[in-house]
Amino acid sequence: MNQITKEDVGRSYGVATERMHRLIAKFYEDLFNREGDPKRHPGYVIELTQKLRQQINFELDLVREASNQFYEAHAESESEGLFRLDGKSS
Repeated sequence: MNQITKEDVGRSYGVATERMHRLIAKFYEDLFNREGDPKRHPGYVIELTQKLRQQINFELDLVREASNQFYEAHAESESEGLFRLDGKSS
């Protein structure tokens, strides 16, 4: 079984963030009609935001999972801790 590399993690981050960027751009476009007026119906806006939130959460899960897989495969010591956020354990 091949271990996940830092390049693999970087690719996963890139894929997920690129998708999020596209989702946000589409969300913005979908908030306006063809004439450029903002869509104002609350039901439409709620549906649109819920859909975006689900899609963004999926991509964030991809980022988190890539990080977790790398950490599990390359943990150097028990003292590092899973939630070390200073970036030095990368």
